[in-house]
Amino acid sequence: MKKRTKEEVEIRNALTEVLILSFQFSEKSRLLYAVSRYCQFVDIRGRDGVRLGDLLGEGKTNKDSSKLDWSDVSDGLSLNGVFEIDLEGYIRLRDRFQAYLYDICAKAGRYWSFISGLYSNGEVFKEGIEGEIKKGILLFNEGFYFECHEFLEGEWKKIKGREKSFLKGLIHAGVAFYHLEYENYKGTINYLKRSHRRLKGFEPVFLGVDVKTFLIQIDDYSRSLEENVFMGSESLKNEIPKIRLVE
Repeated sequence: MKKRTKEEVEIRNALTEVLILSFQFSEKSRLLYAVSRYCQFVDIRGRDGVRLGDLLGEGKTNKDSSKLDWSDVSDGLSLNGVFEIDLEGYIRLRDRFQAYLYDICAKAGRYWSFISGLYSNGEVFKEGIEGEIKKGILLFNEGFYFECHEFLEGEWKKIKGREKSFLKGLIHAGVAFYHLEYENYKGTINYLKRSHRRLKGFEPVFLGVDVKTFLIQIDDYSRSLEENVFMGSESLKNEIPKIRLVE
C-alpha cells in the first residue's frame, strides 16, 4: 500500500477544497484558473514566482491591487498554506512544497479542464439534492474519488431520511476507489461491500441514479479484484465502473 506524506495530504485537501468551491461559486473558479496558469508560467519561463495580475490576465502593476485579487477568492482557504504572495505581488509555491510542483500542476490542470468544461458546456443542475448528487457523480465518473467523497459528505451532513442513507452508499463507493489509487485493495473491497449494502434498497433507480446497474458493476468488480489483485493497480483502475444517470 502506498503511503502519503504530510505535504501530499495538505495539497490534496487544499486543491479539493478549491475544486468543490468552484462547483458551488463560479467566482472561486478564478483561483483554480490562477493555479493552472501559474503552472504554465513556471513551466515556460522557469521562474520561481509569477505576478498574480499576469495569471488572471489583468496586467495590473499595483502591488496592493494584485494582492487584493488573490484574497478576493482565497480568503480562509487552505490553499494559502501551499502558496504565498509577496509584497511585490508575486505568487510562489512555499518551500516545503517545491518537490511536489509537478503533482500540483497535474492535478490543478485536470481540475481546471473539468470545471471549465462544465461551464463552457452550460451544464445545468436541478435544485436540491438531486442536483447535488449529479455533481458528486460527475466527480466520481471523472475519476475524482476523494473529491466525490468530500463533496457528497458535505451534502450528507445537511439532510435526513432515506436520502441520507443513499448518499452514504455513494460516498462509500468514492472511498473504495480512492483506496484503490493507493493500492489498498482490502480497503477497496471492504468499502465496495458497504456501498452495496447501503444502495441495495434503492433499486432500480433513485433520484436519477441507475442503482441496479451500478450494483451489478461493483459486485463484478469486487469479485474480479479479489481474484486478480496480482494484475496490478493500473489494470484494475481501467475497469472501474461509472455511475449512470437517467432522466
